[in-house]
Amino acid sequence: GEPWTLEAIGHELDLTRERVRQLEAQALARLSALRELSSVAVA
Repeated sequence: GEPWTLEAIGHELDLTRERVRQLEAQALARLSALRELSSVAVA
């Protein structure tokens, strides 16, 4: 499907665009950290 805008996600979840952006940044940082941990565990 089509990608959602931060505004559309915020409207669905009753959050501001800025809060959605913050949550997205946190989630991406966590995923990045998990990827780094898993690559260390394999090495």
